Amino acid sequence: MSLGNDPVTGKRNQPQRQGYRTKREAQEAAEALIREFDRNSGSAPSTDQLGPYLLDWLDSQQASLRPSTVRSYRQAVDRIAERLGGVRLADLRPLMIERFYSDLLGTGLAPKTVANTHTVLRKALADADRLGMISRNPAANARPPSVPRYEAEVWDADQLGQFIDFLDGHRLQTYFLLLGLTGMRRGEALGLRHRDVDLRRGTLSVVQSIGVVGTEMVISAPKTPRSRRQLPLDSDLAAHLAAHLRRQKEERLRAGPLWNTSVDWVFTDELGNHLHPD
Repeated sequence: MSLGNDPVTGKRNQPQRQGYRTKREAQEAAEALIREFDRNSGSAPSTDQLGPYLLDWLDSQQASLRPSTVRSYRQAVDRIAERLGGVRLADLRPLMIERFYSDLLGTGLAPKTVANTHTVLRKALADADRLGMISRNPAANARPPSVPRYEAEVWDADQLGQFIDFLDGHRLQTYFLLLGLTGMRRGEALGLRHRDVDLRRGTLSVVQSIGVVGTEMVISAPKTPRSRRQLPLDSDLAAHLAAHLRRQKEERLRAGPLWNTSVDWVFTDELGNHLHPD
């Protein structure tokens, strides 16, 4: 447990106590020590409640977050505000937060979801600590539930080949072939435009991604800087893409002037999502 930095030495003030029979006794004693420190610290504790603070905090974060991340954060904030929104920031304690996590698990939420909620709360309270609204971050000392390790199941080459053969002649065969042979993410392939494919050089460029936030399709940059990349196309995949683009062009010509010829998507219109570039 930390009570901030010593004003003289600048070192972390971490008192040690022993002799508690249970974890619960130790946590309650720690909270009592924190309350005593707050009373003697000479600083007035914030009277802000957690719920309104989290909403203001989330608004301040939106410009630096992806739309899908904002949606995930908002769900976590709503979850926290429903049960702890009326608690003052200065009154939050690690034990209170851990009980909140236990309550969430009791409603049937997955440990991963509760752990994500913890991440959002810890980040928000870290900013409150940095701004001097609280003397320490109580979520930093609260333990989220452990998340079971997930072992992803992937197809081997034979299974992928069987799937592609099964799709022979299907409109989206090239899309799935692209995913299987290049490792592109689903949204990256949906965000692929004609201008991103260079059949002469046998390459394609991953420069954007399409995802869904609620019911709205959102175009964004790749998830990480390394995700913006150029991928080589082998001769078979290049041939599939060429045939797909040729068929797509023929269908658009048959559709006539009602079809917006500026549409540049390779796959999204195949799924009925007629998105137009800015």
